[in-house]
Amino acid sequence: MKTEADKLRNSIQYGLGVMDSGSGEFKELSNKIDELFELSYLEGQSNPKIKQLEWVEYESLRGRKSYFAETPFTPYEVSDGGGYYVMFSPGKRLKFKSADEAKSAAQRDFEKRVKECLITK
Repeated sequence: MKTEADKLRNSIQYGLGVMDSGSGEFKELSNKIDELFELSYLEGQSNPKIKQLEWVEYESLRGRKSYFAETPFTPYEVSDGGGYYVMFSPGKRLKFKSADEAKSAAQRDFEKRVKECLITK
């Protein structure tokens, strides 16, 4: 199965072949395109796009705004602590000035967990 990168590479190489018309002067450029696509592929593998957490707003037992996000690893919760916000996940309880800061911390933690699963040694 061809990837989108393979399709694009083939299209560019076909265009170069048409432009070349047999003179061979575009061979070096074609090789550079191969190197570029290989590097792009490797970069894409080392920097995958990780989805953003989807937050659901609810009212806590104390009547304060709270937010919840479920992941395959662990749930994240952000709660209004009265003057600060707390981000909860198993083993973590961190205070922040705003809900957005707490949600950002949860997103970073989630991304770290996902990347740890992708690292091979």
